[in-house]
Parts: sequence; C-alpha cells; structure tokens
Amino acid sequence: MKRFATILSLFVVVFAAVAVAADEDKMLTSGDKTLRCQLPEGWAISDDNKDADRLQIKNDAKECYMLFLSDAKADLDTNIKQYSEDRRDAMLQKLDNAKSSDAKQIAVGTHKAYQYEITGTVKDGRLRLKYLVTIFETEDRYVQCVGWSVASKFDDDKTELEKATDGFRDNAKK
Repeated sequence: MKRFATILSLFVVVFAAVAVAADEDKMLTSGDKTLRCQLPEGWAISDDNKDADRLQIKNDAKECYMLFLSDAKADLDTNIKQYSEDRRDAMLQKLDNAKSSDAKQIAVGTHKAYQYEITGTVKDGRLRLKYLVTIFETEDRYVQCVGWSVASKFDDDKTELEKATDGFRDNAKK
C-alpha cells in the first residue's frame, strides 16, 4: 500500500510538471521582451512574426489573425484616449472606404481599454477586412491588439479575436 501511494504521488508530481510545461509552451514573448501573450486554444504563432517588437498570431481554422504592438510611454507625449484615437485614425487612412465604430470602453485584464471595429478595403487590393482594435496602457507602455478577418466572417470570428486579445499578459518589469 505504501509503495502504491509513493507511485501515485510520483505520478501526480510528473503530471503537474507536464501541465505547467504545456501552459508555458502556449506563452509567447516578443523578441524585445516587451510583449507576452497566452495563446488561446486553436491559435499559433504566425509565419509573419518576424519583428522583435511585435507578436503576430493566427487561427488557421477560423482564418483570423492578431497583431500585438506597443510603444514606450516615455517616448510619447500623450494620454491613452488620444493615443487610441491617433492609432484608429492612422488605420483609417491606410484603408479605402474605411469606417470605424465609436470607441467602446472595455477591460483587458486589469487595464482600461478602448476598442474599435474598423472596416475597410486594403489599398492596392480588393480585399475587404474588418478589424477589432483594442488599445490600452500598462505601467510603461501603450499596447495595441489588432485582430482581423475578412469582413464576411468577422461576426463569426469576433469571439476568437476577443479571446486572443484577452491573452495579452503585462510584461512590465519582468
């Protein structure tokens, strides 16, 4: 009986270690260590994830994508509301026939965020995309979570994009 309890205890310890390792495998960190995200089920790192200061992930099954970007607050003379409006306006200028929803205030973890839905046609192309853009501030950074899919699939993909946004983890002072 004592031997069985020892074997069972060993199994529990090994299983717990494997579970922790599996969770760590789903955590991505940008090359410059400023961004981290916990990958939701079905998401993977994108083949386009080449720049050290960003993270790009994809959900192939749903055909939707997410890009995490950030700027150091020390480099900018602005506030989160103005920063979010500036980022929205920059996106609108890069699209043809662009439209944006009004800002919706939400929370990403403990961070107050502004969220927009932006629709437009990619310039020099005919592809109509819809974006879920969520912008918030951490202790030392302004963060942009830009998710997208083709416009016709956006309503079905929005929940997946929200899950990916919620995967952001604050990397301050890590």
